Amino acid sequence: MRHIVIVFLGGLLVACGGTKVDQSTVLNPNNPKGVKGSVVKNKATMAEGSVMNAVDTTPKDIEALMTFLTSDDLQGRDTGSDGITKAADFIENIFSRNNIQPYFNSYKDTLENYSDGTAYNVVGFLPGTDFDLKNEYVIIGAHYDHIGIISGDDSDTIANGANDNASGTTAVIEFAKYFAQTKNNKRSIIFALFSAEEKGLLGSKHLADKLLTQNLDLYVMLNFEM
Repeated sequence: MRHIVIVFLGGLLVACGGTKVDQSTVLNPNNPKGVKGSVVKNKATMAEGSVMNAVDTTPKDIEALMTFLTSDDLQGRDTGSDGITKAADFIENIFSRNNIQPYFNSYKDTLENYSDGTAYNVVGFLPGTDFDLKNEYVIIGAHYDHIGIISGDDSDTIANGANDNASGTTAVIEFAKYFAQTKNNKRSIIFALFSAEEKGLLGSKHLADKLLTQNLDLYVMLNFEM
């Protein structure tokens, strides 16, 4: 119930404006390990159709997003893997099709604090519509990485990560699609999909450090986890 209330209040804050709130929201809260996703394991065959840019989301749209993000083709979305690159390209494509701007020079923001190969957050931006409130920012985020291939039953070694955190990633994507179409966000919104959270919350720390140097006026951050 608390999560529902947070989401509801967040929507009101973004769309309607209001009184300044305490900016104590943590950008990178504790990230408990999830269990293996054993339900959605289909091939990544989602067509680039209405699910990409529909405002009126249906259960089938949500299922299609989750089916892709948790498919075996993505190999558990381990940081630095080919699988997570496919997920990043997928998110980037949705942002682009819905006219969500890159917040930095490109959607993919390479992590400076990850040393085991290359990893990047996917960060989109939608400017606010109110002349004054657009200088305040709302961040809607989730991590899109998971733990990849694990030991166990030889027939099922992929940690598909449905709850941790394809569900949160799907929520962020749906918010992005909604606000891109309705354009009723008075404050500016950053849509942040973090990588390397399973490696020690590195993606969210990287973004927090970068935004700190910009002296960003952060109004609130909503993080979706499980």
